[in-house]
Amino acid sequence: MDHPDKEAQNNFYASFGKTEETVAEDVKTIKTWLQTQTHHPETMDDAKIRNMLHLCKFDVDKAKERIDNYYTFRTKYSGFFSDSNPKLPVLKTEMDIVYFCFHPKLVGGIHRAFFVKPKEKNTYTPINVTKLCFSVLEIRLQEDFMVDEVLIIDMSTFSFLDLCKLSPRLLITTLKIYRNIFSMRLNRLYLINSPSYITIWMSLFKLVFPAKIFNRFQAHKDSEVLKEVFPLEDLPQDYGGNGPSLSDLTDITKNKLAEYQERFDLLDTFTTEKA
Repeated sequence: MDHPDKEAQNNFYASFGKTEETVAEDVKTIKTWLQTQTHHPETMDDAKIRNMLHLCKFDVDKAKERIDNYYTFRTKYSGFFSDSNPKLPVLKTEMDIVYFCFHPKLVGGIHRAFFVKPKEKNTYTPINVTKLCFSVLEIRLQEDFMVDEVLIIDMSTFSFLDLCKLSPRLLITTLKIYRNIFSMRLNRLYLINSPSYITIWMSLFKLVFPAKIFNRFQAHKDSEVLKEVFPLEDLPQDYGGNGPSLSDLTDITKNKLAEYQERFDLLDTFTTEKA
């Protein structure tokens, strides 16, 4: 994964009154605290701690809370973390029927883009996609420079039945886990190639998501908006660009998941209760 250049990283730190050196001190502070958290199955490494600080706007206390959630939620929300190892046949199948991929190139030199598109209608399973999403976030915590993300969902292969699979309970619980572990800031959500009935679902999303997040949702009847988001050399071929196709990007994501197989096997052994 590409990282922002040094100037962009320093500007990001400066926007919160931080420098690379003061962030390193915050990492040490949290590392020392982690030594006292005997209910955790491991001591989180520096790269992940640093990204947790990024996502918590460098609030050390909030980062500690998120790190604790990272471990304890695996037990508290076991339905989302059990049977979530990407090597499982059901999840391998899910990645064969859905384009599910991050873009290695950054948008605007700082934002990570992520694409979701079922290959055919009436085939995907939301909870499986959610589990895979958390697995990709696991990788990003380790090796990305996490700031925020641009999420692109191609609706051209979502049927009305597919959308009905997105129950309010699933959305609310997913959002709760997402916000209380990763605290990921959504830069923009693009719902491209949207059907006319997307207005019904936008009304549902408005009820489920906080206004601050919902206001970042954009529904578009085609994919032309992506030409404003990506330079032509990075825009996937599927949308008229010269960049890697969704199939290529999904292969990159699959390979990255396989690279972290040892980590996912270890996560399977984590069962953590709040101290």
